[in-house]
Amino acid sequence: MRTLIKASNIGKSYKQGKEKTFVLRHVNLSLPGIGFVGIQGKSGSGKSTLLNLLAGLETPSEGRVYFAGDDLGEMKGKRRSRFHSSDTSFVFQHYNLIEDQDVLFNVSLPLLMAGEKTRKTKEKVRKSLIKFGLDGFESRLVSTLSGGEKQRVALARALVNDPLCVFADEPTGALDEGNAKTVMEALKEASKERLVLVVSHNVKLLEEYADQIIEISDGKMASPPPKLKTVRPIEIQPRPRGSGSWRHRFLLRNLGKDWGKNLMAFSSGVIGFVCLILCFGFFHGSPLALKEESERTLGYPMARLSQRTVTEVPNSPLSLIQEERPSRESAASLLDGIPYLSIENDYSFFLPPASLFHLDGEEAGSSSFSPVYDITLEEWGSSLLIEGRKPKKNDLQNVLVNESFAKEHQDCLGKTIEFPVHVDLISDGAEDEIDWDFKARIAGVVEEFSFLSVPTVYYSHQGLEAFLKEINLPRISMKRGRNINPVSLCEEAPGDACYASYGLLIFAHKEEAARQLYSLMEQGNIQEPFALDSSAFRIASSFQSLSSAFRLALALFVFIALAGLALILGMASYSSFVSRIKEGAILLVLGAKESHLRALFCEEGMLVNFLASGFALAASPFAISAVNRLLAAQFGISSLIRFPFASYLGIPYLLVLGVLLAALLIGYSAVAIPLLIHRRIPIAKELRDE
Repeated sequence: MRTLIKASNIGKSYKQGKEKTFVLRHVNLSLPGIGFVGIQGKSGSGKSTLLNLLAGLETPSEGRVYFAGDDLGEMKGKRRSRFHSSDTSFVFQHYNLIEDQDVLFNVSLPLLMAGEKTRKTKEKVRKSLIKFGLDGFESRLVSTLSGGEKQRVALARALVNDPLCVFADEPTGALDEGNAKTVMEALKEASKERLVLVVSHNVKLLEEYADQIIEISDGKMASPPPKLKTVRPIEIQPRPRGSGSWRHRFLLRNLGKDWGKNLMAFSSGVIGFVCLILCFGFFHGSPLALKEESERTLGYPMARLSQRTVTEVPNSPLSLIQEERPSRESAASLLDGIPYLSIENDYSFFLPPASLFHLDGEEAGSSSFSPVYDITLEEWGSSLLIEGRKPKKNDLQNVLVNESFAKEHQDCLGKTIEFPVHVDLISDGAEDEIDWDFKARIAGVVEEFSFLSVPTVYYSHQGLEAFLKEINLPRISMKRGRNINPVSLCEEAPGDACYASYGLLIFAHKEEAARQLYSLMEQGNIQEPFALDSSAFRIASSFQSLSSAFRLALALFVFIALAGLALILGMASYSSFVSRIKEGAILLVLGAKESHLRALFCEEGMLVNFLASGFALAASPFAISAVNRLLAAQFGISSLIRFPFASYLGIPYLLVLGVLLAALLIGYSAVAIPLLIHRRIPIAKELRDE
């Protein structure tokens, strides 16, 4: 093959509004593999555009460009990278060197990108530097060099990889006459072994050094195309596989130069990820904590079963609810699947659930009075006792109080609660009265879920039942012709009798039974017209509603916070990319692969984000502990926030890995997406942007 570059009817146009303007059109030429070809023309004639099209820095609007028989428009991936790093090189008017790096690294870049080994690279670079009079310049920073020295470094870089073709766009435009001649002589020498294409406005220099000159005028070739010389065959030699190891030096440099911005991004990332972890910890932990806290009360193993009839009020949105006690048979049938339950009468008619009382003879206000099946805590609640002792018998001599009661009535332990009870009973036309004094000593204090908790006194249901059995109702007994006490009266009373309290008490005697009972209330699986509830369940439901509303608001906050975090971290990564767009274009011309360039720009943001997320994960246990203490002081619930570091959904470290992956994804996408968009911009245009 004798033709190295072939242009077939190529043209380049740009849109100006709706109009299409051609800056170059109908260019046909074939160039040999050896020789010095100059391209000249007035400013704006299209000569630089032609060079960029032949070098693959721009894509023709029409026609095709071939290099060694390969269509430049079809070159992708590794072949495109090899075209820039090994087959061709470019010399620019303004050098386009990496100013903050040394000469050795600048000249080494095409070799490193082509996959050359380090030792061999250094040997080739030194030979190239010596050839251009730059011996001893290896460790000099490019920014400290003169214009002539920089252009000689650019020439050394262009020729170090022994390319088949060298493109030079105004290589002497920024040089004095002496340095200009030095550069042209170097290009002339190089043209003895390869093709050299030089664009220059200096007609005198081109006429002195070029073998042939292409003249461009008004976007067209004003001179006939160069004649093809008879030269040795052109062969595309195999090259080493491209390597991305060169980018590590850029990464370390970028981290150092951008330390202030990276520190801000790191700090923002740590705060953002900690907040996200706390939010997810609340989502995950609050239902578990609520379930645990709902069990932390003596009222947890007790529920109340009633039968309700709803009557609609005509011409009104209101309805009336009539409540009555169901039969024991109905209750037993409903709860048949739950073991270790007992169905008991509700005696709240004889001991009101709220009463004014005296404490050691002094008026103390009102309190809630609630029955428990076993006041000795042998069945349930032994771990809840935080002060005092457990009562030894299930009688009315000793009671327990909750923390709310103890806080309201300081030093209440051992004191006596007392208040009078008066009850009127009417049955079968007979009327009896019960007058007695409730008098019990406070034996201990129990902790419990404090949300909506009111001062409560817990007494023994068994003790009250035993006490009521000892009370005789003489008039009702006479009317019925047998002994009647409040307990037997309740047993025989119809469901809608007031002294039947319109319901039955259900007591669980095992922890598993209590949880099944609570689950039944939670799921609402009791068939109509029956209703099952408890004070513990109502309090937990109220908190659950509040928690759900908060979690819904938190979900919106999390979404906004995540978007804000991604924006902050993404903008930090993107700003690094924007500040180095031209540098990226230079690296592409030198032969960087798209994947390596993308990795170079993404790695900085990914590394900063990854470190921020890792630090956030390490700091989160301390943040979770601190916030949990604040929430416990406010709501009385411990461990509301729980982040499952070890395992989630049965997968070890799922969320930990998810946080780290999210950090990497934010850092990657913040640059990868804009980079894909920027790749649509011709390399030549990015190189012109300062």
